[in-house]
Amino acid sequence: ISDILGTSSEDKYRNFRVEVGVAYDNLTATPPTGITNYKKVTITIFASNTQPLTLTAIRGNY
Repeated sequence: ISDILGTSSEDKYRNFRVEVGVAYDNLTATPPTGITNYKKVTITIFASNTQPLTLTAIRGNY
């Protein structure tokens, strides 16, 4: 983990892990079969002995 200037913050956030996923989404229950106008961004934060926190957002092309 680093700040906007690229300085490491590892000492401040020991035992933390962040995973980022980006995938195409068509805003329906069926999975997309190709490139769509929407992307689903999922961020999962793992912190020491607590449950993971998952944040999800939809990004559209405009």
